[in-house]
Amino acid sequence: MKTIQEIRNLFQELTGASQEQLLDDLLKDFELKGQVLENVKQERIEKRIIKSCPHCSSTKVHKRGKQKNVQMYRCQECEK
Repeated sequence: MKTIQEIRNLFQELTGASQEQLLDDLLKDFELKGQVLENVKQERIEKRIIKSCPHCSSTKVHKRGKQKNVQMYRCQECEK
């Protein structure tokens, strides 16, 4: 595996156009990975935040303890 310094040396040997193309490609790769990561984070947040009552579909629920290590919730609308 190449060290950072070896990669820098190889980069310096490239022409200006090749350096620019390589940097553009790397930035695109990082943007895609960052976008995918952001989408995954957002999905996890949405799944965690939006809890709804299975009886009345209200999102006004709050935690009310655990039973056999399972988080229990109580609906503020129908109180089930």
